[in-house]
Amino acid sequence: MTSRVLIVDDDMDLRQSVDESLRDLGYETSACESATDALRELDGVDFDVVVTDIRMPSVDGIQLCERVSANYDIPVILMTAFGAVEAAVDGLRASAFDFITKPFRLSELEDALQRALKSERGHRIRKLESAPMKPDFSEIVGKNPKIRALVQHLARVADADTPVLFVGEKGTGKEMMARAVHRNSPRRRGPFVVVNCAAPPETLERELFRRSSIDWNDLEARPELLAEADGGTLYLEEVGELPQVVQLELLHALQERPESRSDTEGVEPPGVRVVAATTRDLYAAVAEGAFREDLLLGLDVLRVECPPLRELGDDVVTLANHFLATESGLGPSAPALSEAAAARLRSYRWPGNVSELRACIAAAAVLASPGSHVEIDDVLDVARARTSGRGGDDVAASLDHVQREHIERVLRSVGGNKAEAARLLGIDRVTLYRRIKKFGPRR
Repeated sequence: MTSRVLIVDDDMDLRQSVDESLRDLGYETSACESATDALRELDGVDFDVVVTDIRMPSVDGIQLCERVSANYDIPVILMTAFGAVEAAVDGLRASAFDFITKPFRLSELEDALQRALKSERGHRIRKLESAPMKPDFSEIVGKNPKIRALVQHLARVADADTPVLFVGEKGTGKEMMARAVHRNSPRRRGPFVVVNCAAPPETLERELFRRSSIDWNDLEARPELLAEADGGTLYLEEVGELPQVVQLELLHALQERPESRSDTEGVEPPGVRVVAATTRDLYAAVAEGAFREDLLLGLDVLRVECPPLRELGDDVVTLANHFLATESGLGPSAPALSEAAAARLRSYRWPGNVSELRACIAAAAVLASPGSHVEIDDVLDVARARTSGRGGDDVAASLDHVQREHIERVLRSVGGNKAEAARLLGIDRVTLYRRIKKFGPRR
């Protein structure tokens, strides 16, 4: 994760020099010439460290440090002129994290930043772990008892810190639920890193296991994605597709990961929580010799079963109306399904589950207007477009594919008149041209 640094100094040359140097090192920076401007920035952006000069007009660096410590809980590094160490000591009493003396080398500032970031990270993790939090799984829409039980189970899973295995058909929302678990866990300020386990073996080995020898006590020496996920969640998408040679390496890496350890500064790095998802029966894969049993037992500690859409009864209509509101951009004034359209949705088996429903409704939303209804013809057109030429094998079409079908249908109905088509679609001509260009010619 990129660290955000706020630089405060009334000396324009020094301010710009520090700003450019830190950007070159990969930091995300903002620069202010006064403490007043800095406090405005802090109200709008979540910074990780503040670097400020001490001697500034009006509100000086010591006063700024006091306000930051009292209101924002962010480490402050003071910059002070040579011979003004006494002022820096006053700053430390005002809860400054550290100070550096001008003129300073960039390496000195970077060392101070790294110490501050390490301290701030550990502090925030401990604070988050101890702070009570009300679970929020509002993105999981539905009233079916299976959905209610699922949300309750996810809340318990989020509180734990053990591996999780999401199982279910394609399109049942496994990644969305995994992200919801991450956001409701003590690791929510850490990264959520996704690994596509269906990628070619050489790609997975390069991304996950760049070095053959793993030193878990040295973040810089860890495998790339495992190091990137430190403090957060590593999500293994379609873990059942993981090649066997990579399965063994992943097993070794997870076995070598210590449960906890302390560094020299007393901060306990939190490690990585592994969350996996699969559409396969992994125990059947173990019986076939396609998946390692020891790896499966390490991943299947907490299990979350994601029900298919066809088992959720009237929630298909609830979800469809929800997607109409979000995909059309019309919110509460979005069109609703007609009774005939709702009945069509209930009778369809949705082999692509929620992902297929969302793509279907997103296509209908292209033509939606406030106060109207989505009629059965809109739904039937989408269903026909999805099944044509597939011999009955329904596969969830992409949103782009379904939107293309609707835009082409409207263009045909107006004889190719793009201005009239844009009016019927409820979008401007520029947006229509962009979408046509994005879709490109049919192959």
